Amino acid sequence: MTRFLVSAVAPNGSSIDRQQVEAASETQAAEQFLANHTWEPPLQVTSISRMPSDGGAFPDSVTIRRAGVFGIDSDGSERDFIEVSDWSHPVQYFVGRNGSGKSKAARAIALATGERLLTTDRLGRVD
Repeated sequence: MTRFLVSAVAPNGSSIDRQQVEAASETQAAEQFLANHTWEPPLQVTSISRMPSDGGAFPDSVTIRRAGVFGIDSDGSERDFIEVSDWSHPVQYFVGRNGSGKSKAARAIALATGERLLTTDRLGRVD
């Protein structure tokens, strides 16, 4: 069995704290989490973090679902949006058009890992 941290969101937008689940796969972890939280209408899983077998606190991988970035009303909100499993680079870049979800994806990853996100406003021209 593997340890997972699962996060979900309610239809009204209220967030559920991450909860630890022991399961054989990400799919089973999400199913087990949802079975333990019977809300009406049902919750949607926003992220699943696979925790290391050595008991470490930082996840081996993080899968963010579309609901975690674009909300539960988005098309395909239960599908995976991004998976990060290579943490070998200290800096990650997100490149895309305005409104494509770069900042929301970065916030969702920070929330799923329990880490902070460093952001800056656009810098104006310095004369």
